[in-house]
Amino acid sequence: MTKIARMKAVNVLLAPLMAVQALTGVLHEHLAPGTFAHVHVPCGLLLLVLNWGWVKANLPR
Repeated sequence: MTKIARMKAVNVLLAPLMAVQALTGVLHEHLAPGTFAHVHVPCGLLLLVLNWGWVKANLPR
């Protein structure tokens, strides 16, 4: 699998994760108790893992 193909595959996963993060962040007060922790936090961690190359490249040294 080429680098471009891997990036396209990861981007397909990142788009819905970003949408879920945005929606759970905006609707936090309207979600049932515990839903935020069960949805927002794991999606955020998955975003971090999938984007680790970018995160590592942009962390201050």
